[in-house]
Amino acid sequence: MDKYDLWLVTVCNFEPELINKCIEVFGSAENLYTTSFFDAEKTKLFGLKGPDKSFNKAESLIQRCEEQDIRILSFNDEEYPDLLRHINCPPRILFTKGEKLNLNKYFCISVVGTRTPSDFGVRYAETIGHDLGKCGMVVVSGMAMGTDGAAHTGALKSGGKTVAVLAGGVDRPYPAINRNLYDRILENGMVISERPPGFSGGKYLYPQRNRILTGLSYATVVCEGKIASGTSISAKMARDNNRDIFAVPSSPVLSNSELPNSLIADGARIVTNTYDIVSSYATLYPELLDNGLKHISKSSKDKISQGDNLEDEIIKFIENNGGFAYINDIIDGCNIDIGTLSGKLMLLTIDGVLSQEAGGKYILIGG
Repeated sequence: MDKYDLWLVTVCNFEPELINKCIEVFGSAENLYTTSFFDAEKTKLFGLKGPDKSFNKAESLIQRCEEQDIRILSFNDEEYPDLLRHINCPPRILFTKGEKLNLNKYFCISVVGTRTPSDFGVRYAETIGHDLGKCGMVVVSGMAMGTDGAAHTGALKSGGKTVAVLAGGVDRPYPAINRNLYDRILENGMVISERPPGFSGGKYLYPQRNRILTGLSYATVVCEGKIASGTSISAKMARDNNRDIFAVPSSPVLSNSELPNSLIADGARIVTNTYDIVSSYATLYPELLDNGLKHISKSSKDKISQGDNLEDEIIKFIENNGGFAYINDIIDGCNIDIGTLSGKLMLLTIDGVLSQEAGGKYILIGG
């Protein structure tokens, strides 16, 4: 942990724009600390008094985090999420609680949507979270009511990992009604924030929170939501940071279909099932997905396997189909659910048994 970075965020009162302005002007927190009191840029940023050069607040914060088993990651730490380094206004310090996951070793994907989804929206978000988790992906969301909670819940049910990004401190589960979900996430994932422990979140902090949420992820899946909404801001942030966007289509007569349908019209990838997401990355990031599968619970691995014969059954079906088959044909022919099949296809692809082509087509290598 960089003590100067921690000092910087305390003197900037944890405000990301001021923190990043300081880095932009001085190059590093240490440069700012050692610059002359009379530096014109410093007085412009902090006023005539300049920043407090005492490390007292930083040291007090370290002690508080140690007492609460909260981890502090600074920008230049090896385990700081590399994807975050390349977003607009990256957080200089992250506080984490729960498992000590090095997210650089996992494939993270965020799932976002309205706090007031339809029954279909809740079920679909949970299904997406479950199937992504079963396939070894880490599901990232904001632990809010509605879509966020459903996605986290699905990932947890699969035995996979999930990460909640909070607007307030990592020791303050919000909303309070999700306390049980928060506790479950700590057991099989972690919570992250750029705000210190004890800090109360607020609506004005959600855009700041969402830039981290989408910034941690290779892609963002947008479920239900309106065009004028926080979910819309999250989608824009993902796009501005050159991340992939997937959207779940819905009936145009429903108000919560406005955003995903609009995103699809603008070029977002359509999600008809979880395979649409997994198939985009299975061959691009096999080591990350494989690492995720290694770390899910044994019970989930058993469910993915569904016995020793499932892989042989898939291979035999493809072989009898002329050496290739499409995903929907395999689902029907082998009577396998999409989450289980996606996990097995990914493993067979990683092992070099199958090759994947566009449109959900799998070819038996050597077949």
